[in-house]
Amino acid sequence: MVLLVNFFDYLGVRDRCPGAMTFRHIVIRRLSAAYAGATLRSAVHLVDAKENHMSRALRIVRSLIVCLLIVAPVCAQGSDPAMEKLRSDYEQAWKNGDAKALAALYTEDCLSVNEFGVVTRGRAGIEKLMAENFAGPFKGSTIAIKLGAAQAITPDIAVGEGTYSVVGAGPDGKPMTSRGHYLNTIIKKEKAWLIAGNTGFVPQRPPAAAKPAAKTN
Repeated sequence: MVLLVNFFDYLGVRDRCPGAMTFRHIVIRRLSAAYAGATLRSAVHLVDAKENHMSRALRIVRSLIVCLLIVAPVCAQGSDPAMEKLRSDYEQAWKNGDAKALAALYTEDCLSVNEFGVVTRGRAGIEKLMAENFAGPFKGSTIAIKLGAAQAITPDIAVGEGTYSVVGAGPDGKPMTSRGHYLNTIIKKEKAWLIAGNTGFVPQRPPAAAKPAAKTN
């Protein structure tokens, strides 16, 4: 635009034709407006580009947060001291043959299904069942529990799985070990986990694949 002004001066338009100043000014104004418009558009494009970049960055951060929220609840139960305490208290109550102490680790309205398919409801039912077991087939036995994975449903409700092994005397008086898996629904009350639902089961071997029938000619 400066070059164009100099060009007008070079031609002597200002001296030769008084009306040329008006034309000169009109041209300069229009060029100035066009230049300002181009500058404004460039600024707008730059702002839009920055906003798009920020939006893309925010989308990435948002995705990472969602992933963390999904993955974080799945963890080893052993990483939670309260879950570890539930495990150790359960093992100790079993070792002591203390049905009341073991039942205290369940909620009042718990539901339990053991590996034999026996359904037990309520803390009082757990205490009665375990008192019978400690006086009978599980007398003098011990249990070892290995915590597996836990899935948080809410901050105070979780589902946890793991394995257990019970060592005691068999019907013939010889040591016998029984192993199985469990799935617990636990509820946190006063910073302590209690068992609200329990299922124990002994995994069965999958059936062998059927052999293909012999081809006949």
